[in-house]
Amino acid sequence: MENKSDSDDMEEEELPINFKNVSPSIYQKTIEILKYYYLCNECLGRQFSYLGTATSNLERAHAILLGITMECHLLLVKTTYQERFTLYDQNPIEILDLLVRKADFFPAKKIFEQFKEKEFLFSTISNFPEQNEFRCQLCDNFLLPNKINEICKSIDLKARDYEFPDFLIGTHLNAAQADKEDELRAKFNLKNGESFKANLNRLIGKKLQELWKKQPKFEQPGLMITINLEKKEKIDINLRSLPLYFRGRYKKWVRDLPQTHWHCFECRGKGFNKFTKKICTECGGTGDKYPSSIHDLIGNEFIKATKGELALFHGAGREDIDARCLGSGRSFIIEIRNPKIRNVDLIEVAQILNEKNKTKIFVDSLLPTTKKDIVEIKKNSEFLRKNYNALVYFAQPISEIEFKEKLQKAKEILNETIINQRTPLRVVHRRSDKTRKKKIYSITGKYVDSRHGFFKINSQGGTYIKELIHGDNGRTIPSLSKIYGYPMLCVELDVIQIEENEKD
Repeated sequence: MENKSDSDDMEEEELPINFKNVSPSIYQKTIEILKYYYLCNECLGRQFSYLGTATSNLERAHAILLGITMECHLLLVKTTYQERFTLYDQNPIEILDLLVRKADFFPAKKIFEQFKEKEFLFSTISNFPEQNEFRCQLCDNFLLPNKINEICKSIDLKARDYEFPDFLIGTHLNAAQADKEDELRAKFNLKNGESFKANLNRLIGKKLQELWKKQPKFEQPGLMITINLEKKEKIDINLRSLPLYFRGRYKKWVRDLPQTHWHCFECRGKGFNKFTKKICTECGGTGDKYPSSIHDLIGNEFIKATKGELALFHGAGREDIDARCLGSGRSFIIEIRNPKIRNVDLIEVAQILNEKNKTKIFVDSLLPTTKKDIVEIKKNSEFLRKNYNALVYFAQPISEIEFKEKLQKAKEILNETIINQRTPLRVVHRRSDKTRKKKIYSITGKYVDSRHGFFKINSQGGTYIKELIHGDNGRTIPSLSKIYGYPMLCVELDVIQIEENEKD
């Protein structure tokens, strides 16, 4: 049998491939992309990230570039100049030069250096300008390992103040950067790639996961890390921790203490007149309608304990500013935004709160809770039975006998009765003007003197007790004032008990 020569073997391997009737290969697409773009290995690899999914973007890019380099190397050892154009219709030395300049690929550089002097006369590489520093046109070098390490170091320094069980990375891109990526993918019909944002989030998340030994979490993460790239050449890193929620009960010993913080109506909390820039005469520059509130007293203590940013107060209903809340107190939830400390000694917080404010409020039953419980306590407060004590002033003198006769009539009309209450005039400026139906379960009374009576009222949550007494110019029907036949005024009101286990 006649042996084949080495040259015959080469000829069998050198059969030209016709790409005209098939889709371009990944190698061909890569060469075409690099004619227009400088791409780091991460950005190149992620254009094909849904192919060969058992590898990383860096490994994927290395495999593609190495494959092209090997093909070019093979073509450069051909004996004739014409034979070198059989695969990509381009001089392989120019392709290697492309890989060196546009992809910063070191193996290509070694082959390029080996053949460039010999191939100089047959190429256009002398026309390509030198680039002082490699810069990826898609990610601006943000995906390079040294930049990822730099970003992670900055995040780690900021995160040292926080307690958190898990985390998540998010990124805001500038419009120009997003447009560049869309343009590249449209130009070369790339449909199997990972976005820059997803790539950056994944690389940083993986690095922080190794550093912190904590897992990323996509829903309700303990720490949300946002990387803002909207300003070119500048990275803003913002950390926000998951809000904390604590529930408890408060008793209010004093009058003239609102439940929530009230800003000054005149300056809207600014402390100065926005037109004259002078100190607000209404609040004296404090910006507050009242000097303090239950919200402030409880919230400020929790902010100190958690090193949080903001406290929000959610009460199971509310009492008027001049009404006390006694008995077992009223349920509330305090929400702390962006807390740094998550493990809080609630017994200690309660002790400090009560010691500082022992003449004003008392807090107990503090427990951790969740956001969904806010909706529950708001919703349930409408159905709770509430007991009130009311000291009432009569516009004209009344005898004890008449008082008892009118009281009996009031019981017959009001006990176990649904009343109609239109939004009171005193709050209609901040609440929708509508008529609510509220149930009065029972009412009892005691004669004090010719000008005063004492009433105990058990009613459905959300009932306006003062309006039930004076009628609010006919907006509450029926009312005690209407039943007694002359004007009445509630001068002192106390919430005695909130029967939280009872529903209408």
